[in-house]
Amino acid sequence: MEASIAPNGAILLGDTVTCDAHWDRRLRVITHVHSDHLWGLQESLEQCEEVISSPATKDLVRILRGITDLTPLPFREPKEFEGERLTLFNAGHILGSAQVLVEKADGRRILYTGDFCLSRAEVIPADILVMEATYGRPGQVRRFKGEMEERMGELLEKLLRSGPVYIFGYHGKLLEVLAMLKRLGIGVPIILPQRTYHLAQVGQRYGMSFPPYLSPTSQEGRMAKSNTYIALYHTGAKRYIRGEGYRITLSGWEFNQPWRQTSERDFILALSDHSDFEELLEYAKRCSPQLVITDNYRAGDGQTLASQIRGNLGIDALAMP
Repeated sequence: MEASIAPNGAILLGDTVTCDAHWDRRLRVITHVHSDHLWGLQESLEQCEEVISSPATKDLVRILRGITDLTPLPFREPKEFEGERLTLFNAGHILGSAQVLVEKADGRRILYTGDFCLSRAEVIPADILVMEATYGRPGQVRRFKGEMEERMGELLEKLLRSGPVYIFGYHGKLLEVLAMLKRLGIGVPIILPQRTYHLAQVGQRYGMSFPPYLSPTSQEGRMAKSNTYIALYHTGAKRYIRGEGYRITLSGWEFNQPWRQTSERDFILALSDHSDFEELLEYAKRCSPQLVITDNYRAGDGQTLASQIRGNLGIDALAMP
């Protein structure tokens, strides 16, 4: 089969490429730095001829995992390998996220979207499409997604009148929020813990625009914490951050309203860097493949999405594994 998804979640494209989990193949591609796409990375580094990523992902992996020996492949620059051509394209998910196109010698095109956001991703025509299914159910649609930056600004304006605000999310979302704070013109100090601070520096090198930000261990950061401020922390740090102030958790699993309050000082903000259900269908339609394979290994619902693609688009589709 020209494309498949292995029992461990490895995405197998053509004869030579595996993506987002280790498999016994010559090339490994990392589409982005989220942990469910880095499985088996050390094993791949030891056994594959090359482990490839976009340049930004290489720099992010260096900070997050201390690994420096990935091979950077810029978007739209093809790499020839044993009769196949490998090209990465922007997925619009988080900084550095890539779609992976493998072209066979006979011209057949096999595409893996990785996680992607349709409003920022390139749509790549292909004969076989392997796609994420994070929001693979018909009800998983955000009618308000175009308003989220404005809604976040309104919530922050309200909360900052009474004290500091802590925002918790995964690293890619935190960089997106930081860019949104610049566009919103939020005027309070912004504090980033050390790892997020270094990730933001990578983002700036690749063209992201942020407001000034401070390290909490710097003199300026310590002084800023005596007044109103915004602090951005990884989701995993939430249980360790205590004290006064409000807490906003970024979640992609909110579909009914832009934000909701869960306790006196806790809020959930419906912010996602994935395509919702309607956008998944739209990508499949515009890609115009002969076959769609949905990822049924990672979080989501590949079976339902495959059924919806068959029923709504008339395109052959199946979920794997």
